[in-house]
Amino acid sequence: MHTTTTQAIEPITQEAAVSNRADRSSILGSGLAVSPMHRVSTYFYTAFLTLLLDQAIKLGVHLTMEMGPLGQIPLLGNWFKLYYTLNPGMAFGIQFGFRYDKILLTLIRLVITIRIGQYIWQSAQSTGLFSWLLFGWALVLGGAASNGIDSIFYGVLLDNVPYQAPMSWFYGQVIDMFYLDIWSGQLPSWVPGLAGKYVIFFPIFNLADIAILGGMALIVYIRQYMPVEPASVPHQS
Repeated sequence: MHTTTTQAIEPITQEAAVSNRADRSSILGSGLAVSPMHRVSTYFYTAFLTLLLDQAIKLGVHLTMEMGPLGQIPLLGNWFKLYYTLNPGMAFGIQFGFRYDKILLTLIRLVITIRIGQYIWQSAQSTGLFSWLLFGWALVLGGAASNGIDSIFYGVLLDNVPYQAPMSWFYGQVIDMFYLDIWSGQLPSWVPGLAGKYVIFFPIFNLADIAILGGMALIVYIRQYMPVEPASVPHQS
């Protein structure tokens, strides 16, 4: 009788363990049970819509706004406004500082974009998917691909290459338009190297930048605060 009772309870215990893992996976976003190709298409649709919306905003700004202060459009006073400007390098205008640095930057963007696409494709077809994690990578993919389009094509299509650029292809400048006037003032004396200097902190960015930063923040949050342990089959003795 004791042996029979043990055998009846053990499957229930295993089923409960599987159910707990399924509930935890659902919290992480594995979501409804759908085919692998449907999951893949969901993430690439997200990336494509991010790219499409970002390009639409950029082209709309280019066609309807004047560049610089004269064309700015206040949205929330002077704190947040539309401001048409061009970025020749990476985020915040960072450049490598040599003649063909933009080609290198564009190639890096291409490689990163392709690698992210491969990661999403492979991960979405495997078991144990966590869709919020891949959704974050889809946002990064869409943003990186859209800024890459600016770099590769805008120099030719919009003729916005920097002065003395060696070529038009791969030297297009990224269009930025969202202006945040966060802070301006004189730095205190204890700031090393910049003591007493007057600084203005006003990042100007685009939707692709928002998608990249938002996607990375989501990825970091999930990896940091929602770690997932691989499902294991209970040992049967």
